[in-house]
Amino acid sequence: MRFSLRAVVVALAASISREEQYAQALKEQEELERQEKEQRALELRRETSTKDAAKVIAKSRAEAMKRSSARSTTTTILRSNAQLLRARAAQSTVVPDAYEDLYTLRDHYDDMYSDAVRKDREGIMRAGGYRVEEAWDRALRCAVAGLDLLPLSELSPSPGRTDIVMASA
Repeated sequence: MRFSLRAVVVALAASISREEQYAQALKEQEELERQEKEQRALELRRETSTKDAAKVIAKSRAEAMKRSSARSTTTTILRSNAQLLRARAAQSTVVPDAYEDLYTLRDHYDDMYSDAVRKDREGIMRAGGYRVEEAWDRALRCAVAGLDLLPLSELSPSPGRTDIVMASA
């Protein structure tokens, strides 16, 4: 796939613009939070100067408890959602492989692409749980699945073309 230089420049400019807008929105949000905090502190000082300190402290603690309760409710909801997702994932059924009985995976293949991965003792090339056996299995499944497709005999390639159109099963 080829991209024109102009398209790349336009995409980069749009990306930079989005980042700048995000940074500006973040600064505005932080400034708003700072102002709200200053306003709460100012109101607390006013109340302290005209009211009994014990009442002001009790009110402040009650408001803090409300905020804490709201946070714990949110955390509880998030935890229950996570548990639900885990339970659903555990209940999901495994779809049987239609090609399972058509091949047997061996312990070793002469595969120049996976040699480096197999020889990697530090595990750098196997990040994210990559396993060579899974790549071999996937390649064999694709190859075996392709065996069921026959060339379409009624379609003849146009002059100069040597590709073959495959039928879908």
